[in-house]
Amino acid sequence: MKTILSVALSLAASAAFAGSPPQPAYVPSSMPPPPVQNDTSLSAFAYDYIELGWNHIDFDQYGEGDGFNAAVSVMPVDHLLLWAAYSQNYGDVVDTRSVSGGAGFVLPLAANVHWVTTAGAAWAEARSEAGDTDDTLFVGSTGLRVSLLEWLEAQASYNVAAGSGDTVSSGSAALLFDLGEQVQFIASGSFSAEATGFGAGIRYHF
Repeated sequence: MKTILSVALSLAASAAFAGSPPQPAYVPSSMPPPPVQNDTSLSAFAYDYIELGWNHIDFDQYGEGDGFNAAVSVMPVDHLLLWAAYSQNYGDVVDTRSVSGGAGFVLPLAANVHWVTTAGAAWAEARSEAGDTDDTLFVGSTGLRVSLLEWLEAQASYNVAAGSGDTVSSGSAALLFDLGEQVQFIASGSFSAEATGFGAGIRYHF
């Protein structure tokens, strides 16, 4: 049953991605606006947020389950982000929960494209009628964030979770819709050889 912990964490490993473009600063009418430049600065996206969402996972061997997840991300200095996440899932056969955290590096590739890589550690637990198990794992992800429209972002990532001799990889994608200056709605999906998942949530930027 150790493998199910890697599967659940791999599907959730993309939590440290995302954010919305910060709102432009107010410029007095007496001052001309600065010229538009096609640069690759970090100002294209924001990385300080808290998130709460719902998730659904369909395991190939352990039935289905629904649950919730929470995450926080901050960027204390340029290009470096810190993140932490909690996930709980209540399933037909097994219940899982995990606590994870780590750091990441942001590399702007263009004005509207960022490459984000994260790595960290996690503790995960699975409970079922057959018994309980827990494990400490390495989790990581790498992928792209793309601003498609002023109110729409997309992201895609490759994720990995490794613990107790088994390693599970997965792919994930998400669309983020601006609901206001500081709030986004998230629709996400993920898949691996052992399970598929999808979810929705709200992200608040501070």
